Amino acid sequence: MAKKKLPKISIVIPAKDEEENIGTLLARLDNVLGKIQGFKRDDFEIIVVCDNCIDDTEKKAKKHGVKTLRKIGNP
Repeated sequence: MAKKKLPKISIVIPAKDEEENIGTLLARLDNVLGKIQGFKRDDFEIIVVCDNCIDDTEKKAKKHGVKTLRKIGNP
């Protein structure tokens, strides 16, 4: 059984109701990560932490293929 390759770098983005902006941010970030010499895109993982979001921030982030964590309760 082959081991899954772990990312070298984790990028954690805290978000609070960023439905309007998260798509643009993630697209730009993906573009920048693809240009870093010596790294491949799969050397990175992006995690969006949705802090008690009441909009579609998490849904839009998932459309970009990133991991999401949802914090519910006291912000």
